[in-house]
Amino acid sequence: MAYWLAIGPSENWKIGIKNKLWAVGPPQSKSWEKIEPGDTVFFYVTTPVKGLIGYGKVEKTRVKESPFWPQEKEKGHALWPFQITFSEVSCLDQEDWQAKAVHPERKGIVFQRAFQPVDTNRAKQWLSTVELSRRVQSNSQLRSLPSLGNISQLLQRRSAELQ
Repeated sequence: MAYWLAIGPSENWKIGIKNKLWAVGPPQSKSWEKIEPGDTVFFYVTTPVKGLIGYGKVEKTRVKESPFWPQEKEKGHALWPFQITFSEVSCLDQEDWQAKAVHPERKGIVFQRAFQPVDTNRAKQWLSTVELSRRVQSNSQLRSLPSLGNISQLLQRRSAELQ
């Protein structure tokens, strides 16, 4: 299993995550050819987030020449025909991207290269950090929910009101 870093704008990540899909252009085709099912692709959002927001498990790759992304539809042809589909995606909620994105050490990352391999040690660190960020998010969401005791009291009050 290999690890990869995909870098792109938030507008495209919103679409890509929703569709469990990412794509790269001809300059990244050599790296794209090395992707295999089961590989992990990390999602890095450029400005203003500048951080990792999640990752996906590769299901398959395919070449698709028809326009999919808004920029492609505007131009009338595929700019990024080398697609990657994901069997599963693990990602921060969109509204938390800015506050809870993981900001990896920049050493060794070429931000001008939209798709690149990631070494195993760095990838494992990113996986645990992204998951920790997601758990913190989930726990804060749970704290905002009423406790079981409060729910029971609410149900009892509502039942009394209906009688």
